[in-house]
This record gives sequence, structure tokens and C-alpha cells, in this order.
Amino acid sequence: MTDNFQTITEAYKKWLEANLELAGNVKIEDLRDQNEGRGVVATRDINEDEVLFSISKDNVLNIQTSSLANVKDNNGVILKRLNHWEGLILCLAYERSLGELSRWKGYLDTLPTSFNNLIFWNEQDLNSLKPSLILDRIGSAEAEAMYDKLFPKVVAELGVSEELKDVNLKEFHKIASTIMSYSFDVEGEGDDQDEEEGEEGEEEGEDAEQEEEEKENHDNYNEAEDENTEKNQSENESESGDEAFEFDDHILKSMVPFADTLNADTNLCNANLTYQSENLVMKAIKPIKKGEQVYNTYGNHPNSEILRRYGYVEWTGSKFDFGEIRLSLIENYFISTYSVEKESLKLIVKIIADSEYLLHLTGEDGSIVVESYDFYKDGEILPEFLMLVTLLTSICLCKAEDLKWFKKTIRISKRNPTGSELSRFINRTSKKCYQLLEQNIITESVKENIGRILDLRLKEYPDEIKELVGQELVVPKKKNREAMAETVLVCEYKALWACKDEGLKSFKVIQDEKLIKNIMKRKLEEEEGSKRNKRIKG
Repeated sequence: MTDNFQTITEAYKKWLEANLELAGNVKIEDLRDQNEGRGVVATRDINEDEVLFSISKDNVLNIQTSSLANVKDNNGVILKRLNHWEGLILCLAYERSLGELSRWKGYLDTLPTSFNNLIFWNEQDLNSLKPSLILDRIGSAEAEAMYDKLFPKVVAELGVSEELKDVNLKEFHKIASTIMSYSFDVEGEGDDQDEEEGEEGEEEGEDAEQEEEEKENHDNYNEAEDENTEKNQSENESESGDEAFEFDDHILKSMVPFADTLNADTNLCNANLTYQSENLVMKAIKPIKKGEQVYNTYGNHPNSEILRRYGYVEWTGSKFDFGEIRLSLIENYFISTYSVEKESLKLIVKIIADSEYLLHLTGEDGSIVVESYDFYKDGEILPEFLMLVTLLTSICLCKAEDLKWFKKTIRISKRNPTGSELSRFINRTSKKCYQLLEQNIITESVKENIGRILDLRLKEYPDEIKELVGQELVVPKKKNREAMAETVLVCEYKALWACKDEGLKSFKVIQDEKLIKNIMKRKLEEEEGSKRNKRIKG
């Protein structure tokens, strides 16, 4: 007996044949036994750069092609006033409301109806993800703000209140999650670039200003901080106001039939979407054997982000897995280890965060002080974290050298942080620390502190996760939310452990005294100069 899944798939195949140019070297396959729904499989050996299919830009779904733009004369203007993320939500909701009348009916029926994105998890499910910082970025409040912006005001302006009357907050989450998981950023008209467009969800190579605007709103649907955190980050701020949006049709967030039928895998990606002036073309980026699945990728995300955004995990680990450590953990470590008053440490961190001198010194666009720091599975430790820990370690050791001076400097700086002696001292210390790190040199205390900070973070993970770290990740028998949470935590723990084990091996370690003596020497010189000036004036 033919089930509904097969019926929908057959109708989808007919729709694809009528609306796409298929190369005949791939086919849709039922992969439900692998918990992968529909997938695309090679029907013969495929060479690198070989075309798999091509779709006209007229057949992708976005604010320009959707019939919502034509319901009222002014709808095109209204949709352009929104950002692309919000506009596509409304277009997809409207096309689904049309049922058989939508020209994408055969495609829309294949889109998911159940979701495992974190915004759909209940409190018990979410508790199984502790202590992952991904819990800080679910973003329910931001999603509700977007819903309240669009419903009912904008929907009424578009003249489709009746058609979208059943789109409550729960249904809105589903539509938005579908777009998060399946949409592409497509080059607008007049762009003839036969280049890789990027990955589903977050493409690359776009106009910088428009890309940031779109990325911000795409990420904000499910991000509470924003974005980074912005992991980081303007991408964490919700676009919930009514201010005008400057539309740029260089980029259109779009649903691309068949492109989104490919499953995604950071380790197995073998195809990518490219764009031309009139068409989107899926090409193989490496040889694919007959019978092998064709994979795209959602971008350089760890399993925690893949689960948050798209509702699944890569059971054997993402190529881009990392663990995270909060700034607050680092601050608390230095407060307790070096007996620094909390208010004093916070002042020091604020001066570091606001230091224009440090920005100029490092040549970076953003501060080294962020809400959390990433630690990658290959052992990579971010230079921002290294610089912060080296700087705080040096300042705390200088405090121990001259406690009276330190207390006096802090006291004065609390009244006037900008341009204070403490600010000048931090700038001088920053330069010395930066010079060391540029030469791949750290001090003994810096190495010890980094190890202890990582230990503190690792201790926050459940014992059962620690026991799994030495084992190879495998596909579990039960692929439920509990198993997904466990996989995320193991991947994070392994990444943190790799940084503890491998992260500092390339650094030469020197005694603290060499650095501290160099830093304090300048302080003593300034003090002597000040005394001489006072004697002369006297």
C-alpha cells in the first residue's frame, strides 16, 4: 500500500520535472530508515564540477516571485519595507494557505511538519542540554517580537488577514524554522557570477552591508543574545521595530526547490549551489560514486548550533564543533585566585573592553572582551581569549608586586576610568603581552591559568558525559532528543579537552618574572620622573 510520504514524493518528482532542468544523474530516495527523510542519491558516478540540476530564478520562492506581492497594488512596496527574513515568512505562509492554487504546491507539500529545533523543546528536554551555552541563544522572546510586528498589522496592510488567520505563534515558529533550515540567499537580477553561493541558511559572498542586515534577522529568530554574541554581536539584536528597512535586491532570501532536498553534513558535503544571472545551478564539488548520497552543508556550525537552528545533530560530530567558556567564569576565576575585589576586576575588564589602544594594537574590529569564547575540536584557542588571560594574569601579578600602588590606582580610576593611570598601565601591559603572544610565548602563570579555567568549565559537565569522551561517537539506536543532547555535550566536552591537551603546545613558556619585571620597570621609571618633577618645582 502506498503511504502518504510516497504519494507526496511522486507528486514532487513530477513538479520538479516540470519546473527544473534535471541532469539525470541523481534521484530522490526515501531515507526514513536512516532518520533522514528524503535525500538525493547519485544514479551513476559523478565527476567534480558536474551539474546536478538547474532552476530558473523565476521558480524559486521569495518576495518577488510569490503571489503575495500581487494581492494588492502596494504589496511589493510593503514587502520591500520588511527585511527579507520577515518578508519570506509571510510569503511562505501565504503560499501554503493557497493550497492547490499555489504554483509551488508540489514542492510545499514536502516541507516538514514536525520540528526538533530548540525553540520547540520543553523545559525537561532543554535541561538535558545543560551546561551548554546554546541554551542562552534559543530566542523565544525575539521570535515573539517578530510575530507581534507582523501579525496582525502588516498582514492587514497586505490584505491577507483572512488567509493567514490561522497563523498563530506556534504555526509562525514552524514557518520561520522551515525558512531557517531550508532557505538560501540568492543573487538578485543582473548578477552574473558563476561562483559558489555558499551554504543553506547562511550564504557567503554577498554585499557586506546587506549581508549583515540579513544575517542579523536570520539569526535573531532563534537567538536570545544577539547572534554573538555574536558568536559576538549585532546579529543577536531583534529587528522588531517599525523603522524603514532599506531594501537591496542584490540578495533575496529564497526557498529553492530540490536544493533543499539535499541533506546537510559538514563532513560529507560534496555539492554546492552556484548562481548565474538567470539560474541557480547545483554542482558536485568532488567526485560522487553511484549510490552515494549527495550532501550540501548549512555552514561552519558546531553540533550545538546545528541542533538549535535546524533540529538535528551529526551523530559522529560536526567538523566545526567547539565548546564555550563564559566571560563570567574567567572573571570569577581571577577574582578568587588572585584575591581581587569583584568591583575592581570588573573595572579592569571594562577598561580593556573599551580600549581603543588595544583595538589599534591588535588590528581587530572588535574588543577582545566578549560574552563567551570558543574552543575548537582541533585544539585551536582564540587569540582574544589568550590575550585576555595573559593581560589579566599580568595585571594580577603586578598587583602582588605592589599592592599599595594597585589599590591607590584602582581607587582613583573608579572616579575617572578614562585617561586614568590604570588605563595607561593597562595599555602598556597590553603592548607587552601582545608582543609575547605574537612570538608564540606565554608565561608559566598564563599556561597554568588557562588550564585551570578549562578545568573549571569541564567540571560543569555531567559525569556520564565525561565517561563517553574516550569513546568514538557512533549513531545511537534511539535518535531522540535525549540522544541529540548527549551528542552535543560530548562534542563540546571533547573540544574543550582538546584545547586543554593541545592548545598551548606550540607556545614557548617563560618565567613570569621576565614579563612582570619588564612591565613594572616602566611604572618605576614614571614614578621616579614624577618625584624629580616635584623636587624641581619645590
